[in-house]
Amino acid sequence: MIKIINDELFSYEGVNFRIKRVISDRIHVVGENLETRETKMVPIVDIRKPILPDVTELYPVIPADLLTEQEEALAKKRLKIIEPFIDKYIDPDKLELAARKNKVGKSTIYRWRARYQKTRHLSALIDREGRGGKGKSKISDEQEKIIQEAISSKYYKNKSIADTFLEVKIQCTRSGLSVPNLNTVKKRIAQKTEKTAIKFRRSRQIANQQFEGKPGKIPDAKYPFSIVQIDHTRLDIILVDPVYRKPLTRPWLTLLIDVFSRCPMGFYLSLDPPGNFGTGQAIANAMYPKIKLLTKYNITEEWPCWGAMKTIHSDNAGEFHSKMIEKACLAYGIGIQWRPKKKPHYGAHIERLLGTFNREIHTLPGTTFSNIKERKYFEYDSKMYAAFTLEEFEEWLVTYITKVYMIRPHTGIGTSPLSRLKKGLMGEYGGVPAAGLTELHEDEDTLRLDFMPLYERTIQSSGVQIENMEYYHPLLAPYINLKEEFEFEKKREKKKFIFKMDIRNIKKIYFMDPDSKVYYEIPSINLSCPDMSIWEKREVERKLKAENKDIDTNAIIEGYLAMRTLEESAINKTKQSRRRQSREAERQSKPMPKGEVVGDYSVLPEIKTDENLEKQEKKKPKRFNIDHGAFGSTDN
Repeated sequence: MIKIINDELFSYEGVNFRIKRVISDRIHVVGENLETRETKMVPIVDIRKPILPDVTELYPVIPADLLTEQEEALAKKRLKIIEPFIDKYIDPDKLELAARKNKVGKSTIYRWRARYQKTRHLSALIDREGRGGKGKSKISDEQEKIIQEAISSKYYKNKSIADTFLEVKIQCTRSGLSVPNLNTVKKRIAQKTEKTAIKFRRSRQIANQQFEGKPGKIPDAKYPFSIVQIDHTRLDIILVDPVYRKPLTRPWLTLLIDVFSRCPMGFYLSLDPPGNFGTGQAIANAMYPKIKLLTKYNITEEWPCWGAMKTIHSDNAGEFHSKMIEKACLAYGIGIQWRPKKKPHYGAHIERLLGTFNREIHTLPGTTFSNIKERKYFEYDSKMYAAFTLEEFEEWLVTYITKVYMIRPHTGIGTSPLSRLKKGLMGEYGGVPAAGLTELHEDEDTLRLDFMPLYERTIQSSGVQIENMEYYHPLLAPYINLKEEFEFEKKREKKKFIFKMDIRNIKKIYFMDPDSKVYYEIPSINLSCPDMSIWEKREVERKLKAENKDIDTNAIIEGYLAMRTLEESAINKTKQSRRRQSREAERQSKPMPKGEVVGDYSVLPEIKTDENLEKQEKKKPKRFNIDHGAFGSTDN
């Protein structure tokens, strides 16, 4: 993460700069070239980490997916200790008090603080390598594993510390190892959080009740992005497909709001119900600058919401409790707080914003209103008047947020959300000092990957299989059929590796290299694989299953291409049909000249009766309508 504050170092186009001033538009900074001392206006979105010697060699950044539960708990505990001293002057008295309260040395707090400030990642607070001396574990890895196993099998099962130590003694003796001291076992148990112990001994619900906060009102936000609320809703509008313009269904919106300013932080719009993927992408959208999104729709207004929020408040839906979301938020220092059950007022801000959006949508073509009674009252056919595609509606939504909602006075805060946000970031509000610009993540792709669903798979000689699709790249070769040992189970199993998938395009997946901790693209084994979403793939699988055909990568791709061919054929037929309808409508709209043939005889304006018509027919030569296949003739 990069702090956007004066005097902070960064790199731009391979050159190191120092921030001299932040432009009020929150889109640019004035940077000073450290070599030439020249100043230059630099777009914030192009800022990268300064080019410095590697400060993470001893404490490398470990992806959140690789942290164990014990490591997460330990890192959280240490972060809570150093939190009052991060990026701040350290008051000696407060440091002394913190060291005494937490039973650690003052130098230890300094060390944890320095490590965290260098990497801005939770994994920096985990000791990866012992360095000897005071504090280093004196027992072997084998003894440590026995202790941890005994804690899980005995202490977590309502056994006493004495029973747990007896189990350690038995297992060490069987393995020919020396027995650790009783105090060592007690220390290991003490390192486990009490919440974790109660969760195993009794239940998760009881642990949450005892250790989660129970405030009696909606938590207040003292500065921007300190508290962000998130929720989903199904919008009151029918969308159409982009080809036939036929009605589809109502879209789902996942939205985040900054409680301090009431500014929308980010969103994810989809025709699919909420899940881990959409929730993660909404959070990633909130954390990254909106410059690309605004440029896409030629919007020049501001939307200066980006950076990691302090805390996310959500309801108790399953996707908000997913391990993927929890680990990704933990890695970026984002806390998650779930609303107390049966207390919906805790989500009042996001509920009110979603309600505001839906009321505005009731003025758009294709709206379903809020219920069927309203539709009947207005005698409105939502599907008949549906007009927006998903992308067109997204443009409307972004336009409404930036050009209407954020600059309109908000009754709850007495000013516009944008004004309050700027005041909180750059000025002072309510006696609270300016928060300053939030930290910027330099790589949008990695940020979005971190908030995508995780798959753990073994690597075979043919590659890796996910969702009935096979993928391969030569860089997987060193890990083919790699095995790991489980000493206590006396067995060896194939090692599983971490993969990520963007379900909107499963043509490729992303492999986390266990050595470099970097994601690499792994393509489908079939190089002719087209861009295809997971929903399209599942539709192909459904048809293959109905036809009793084998389901593999090649069959899925062939089925998808066949569906695409039929779709393109249908599109062409539809276009031809529309052209014919257009010509027919154009012909019928033209004024009919005298003598225009309709049926088998002429229609003449002066003919009023059947008698006149009969007389007229005797005078005029007979004509035939060429549209009915006649070639025309004259009879005397």
